[in-house]
Amino acid sequence: MPRLPCLLLLLFATPLAAQVGHEPSASPYREISGANGISALGGYFGGGGGSLGVGPHDGWMFGGRFQVKANRPLSIGVGVMYGNLQRRVLDPRAPAAERDKGLVDQSVIIPEAVIGMNLTGGKTWHRLAPFLGFGVGAAIGSTTPSDSSGYKFGTRFSFAPFAGVRFAPTPRLALRGEIRGNLWKLSYPISYRTTNDNGDVIIASGTVGEWVMSEFFIFGVSFYF
Repeated sequence: MPRLPCLLLLLFATPLAAQVGHEPSASPYREISGANGISALGGYFGGGGGSLGVGPHDGWMFGGRFQVKANRPLSIGVGVMYGNLQRRVLDPRAPAAERDKGLVDQSVIIPEAVIGMNLTGGKTWHRLAPFLGFGVGAAIGSTTPSDSSGYKFGTRFSFAPFAGVRFAPTPRLALRGEIRGNLWKLSYPISYRTTNDNGDVIIASGTVGEWVMSEFFIFGVSFYF
């Protein structure tokens, strides 16, 4: 191929290559400022209480989270959520039709360590930053003196995968929405597996507990510094 056409093609290709992508001012991507972030959170916990309903039920929870950037896409942190929920009380000594004594208040606190991954790296896309992650910690329930069956929620290991998105109207401020699946195991007392004077038993199968996953919808605002 003659040298002149090759040189012309090269000259035309150079400005065309420069047009690929976006100018910095027109790019849909923006850097997330700051390595650390603190979030104020609130959300609706959709607990069903397990098959017997004695675990934590639905209600509103509030809390906060502190995260630091481990690298561009990853962050680690700690958080805590608190809510005044309810749970059902069962009396294993009563006849089957009368064993349900209704709902009582039970506060629950969930401290945890959190690992998150920003799906757009260290940037936002059109001010949006979708993310995935999980929290590992504990769920601690208050005592309910009105329950004489021996059942206690106590302190449970808690695992919670989550997905969500942040909207950053400014480099240091973001609104966030998150959906989680909080998983823990309920353990049932021996009274639930013992036949009472009426010949009734709450758990005929002898099951000592069950794993329960509850949806948890969280919203909040984050400040980065």
